[in-house]
Amino acid sequence: MQIVCFTIFLLFTSSVFAEVYVFEGNPYNGGKLGTKATRLIDFKELPLYTTIYYPVVPGEFVPIVFIPGLQGVVPPDIYSDTLEHLASHGYIVIAMDTVLPSTTDNLQKVEILARKVYEEIMWMQANLVKVIFSTLAPHLDVDWSLLGLAAHSAGSDVILQLLKNGTTGAKAAAFMEPFSIDFKGRLGYSIPALAYGTQLCEMDPKCCIPGIDYLHFYNELECPKVLMNVTNFGHCAILNDLGWSSCRAINFCQTNPAVDRDFYREFVAGVMSALFGTYLQGNDQMLVYLTKPDLIPVLLGAFEVDVNCH
Repeated sequence: MQIVCFTIFLLFTSSVFAEVYVFEGNPYNGGKLGTKATRLIDFKELPLYTTIYYPVVPGEFVPIVFIPGLQGVVPPDIYSDTLEHLASHGYIVIAMDTVLPSTTDNLQKVEILARKVYEEIMWMQANLVKVIFSTLAPHLDVDWSLLGLAAHSAGSDVILQLLKNGTTGAKAAAFMEPFSIDFKGRLGYSIPALAYGTQLCEMDPKCCIPGIDYLHFYNELECPKVLMNVTNFGHCAILNDLGWSSCRAINFCQTNPAVDRDFYREFVAGVMSALFGTYLQGNDQMLVYLTKPDLIPVLLGAFEVDVNCH
């Protein structure tokens, strides 16, 4: 096995992994499960507006909390294609959008949003299966001991604050084109993490600022961690066609109309699946799809791996 530090981790949790769905094969070839998406509009007690993406087959699945860009203000529905692909790999994806608190202090703002997300996670742990899935999808169960966090852009600020607070018990984190002006000093403890960037994100009009984006996250995170920057794609390519077209229309971020965005969104889901499949579903055979460049089906502008933790 390539990694040493997670041999014990994988053995210790083997009894749990035997129960949850485990994706097998090449994650870049797409998921194997049909999925549905539901916007939760009938639960007024929910702390945040939420859309869930989930498999249609019976089983127990790993939960992933996803925070959109602009610290969660961007509606998660414009990430629908990518999140549906991720759910098809055997995850229940809980995508939240927020309303910015009325404060100009960014750190205070992030702390407020992180508290709301934490409240949402606690509500979901108590009610997702018992209340929501009991009628919506009674065939599903969730293993909250294997929680993963994912975010796009400045949404990374929110899950970073959650990790600093240490209250969620999250076991892995995917920082997709992250941006943070508050990430100063190392995280201080180990959590498997992906720091993912794109070439066009740092090109004018910039949506990522060199020095406080994916490379900065990678440098401040602890082992095990993977850094990946892909060429030819930009910050809005992760969005569905409506989101990408909106970015291009207002010249919000650098876009490239020549690329295959359907392929890219499936790839983004695949790389997150490689991370979460290794460290949450417990399939250590997935690690090579994070650590072997020849198995990654995009051009890489930057790539670094630190998973042999001693």
